[in-house]
Amino acid sequence: MPKLLMTLNGALEREISLEGGPVRFGRKADNDVVLDNQVVSGHHAQVLKLGDVWIVEDLGSLNGTYLNRKKIEKAALKHGDQLIVGQHVFVFAEKDIALKPSDEDESENDLDKTMLLDTRKPAKGASPNATMSGIGPAEPKTAVLAIISGAMSGKEVKLSRRVTVLGKSENAHILVKGFFVGKQAAVITQRGNEYYLAHNEGTVHPKINGETLKENHQQLLKDGDRIELGDTTMEFLQQ
Repeated sequence: MPKLLMTLNGALEREISLEGGPVRFGRKADNDVVLDNQVVSGHHAQVLKLGDVWIVEDLGSLNGTYLNRKKIEKAALKHGDQLIVGQHVFVFAEKDIALKPSDEDESENDLDKTMLLDTRKPAKGASPNATMSGIGPAEPKTAVLAIISGAMSGKEVKLSRRVTVLGKSENAHILVKGFFVGKQAAVITQRGNEYYLAHNEGTVHPKINGETLKENHQQLLKDGDRIELGDTTMEFLQQ
C-alpha cells in the first residue's frame, strides 16, 4: 500500500498510510493531517485514488499546492514525487525509498513567490507561532516527559529535539516495550512552544488521558497530559 513520508527541513516526522480512502491536509482539526501553520489553508489539499491512479488535488488553497516544486491544481502521483504543503514535504512512496533533499534549482522554482497568511477562516485556537518571513516563533518553553512506569521508569526526558521518537527500537529516544508496539511507534513533534503526539507505526496506538489517538491525527499536548504506550506511562510537563 502506498504511503506518504511527512518531512520537515529534511527530517522524517511520520509515515502516513493511504489505506482507507482520501487523505486531506489542512489547518482545521477535521483534516486527516493537521498542519498548524498559517500559510496552510483550512482545507488545503487531498490525496486520493481514482481508478488505478493516485491523485493530488488542491482544494482552493490561498498559497497553493506544489508537486516537485511546481504549482498544481490536480496531478497524478508517481513513486518518489514530492508534494509540498506549507512548510512540509510529503514524499509519495509505493515501495521503500531513501529520502533526499528537494530540487534546489531556483530557475524553475515556483516556491520563491511570497507566501501569504491565510486569514480567510482562521483555525480555532491556531498557533501564533507560524514560521513566516518577518514573523518569528516565540522562545520555546521547556517540556519534559516524566516516565512513571516502563523500561525507563523514574527518568525525565527533556524534549529538546524537534522530533522525539517513542518505540521498541534501540535508536528510539524513549524506549517502550510491549506486544505489537512498533519500533518507532509514536513521535512527538515540537513546533515553537507546542508539542504534538502522533502514532507512527505498529498495532498499538498511544493513549492520551485514556483516549486512544486516532490514525493520521496529531494531538496537541497540554501540561499534565498522561500518555500511555505499551508498558509505559508518561506525564507531559511544560513550564
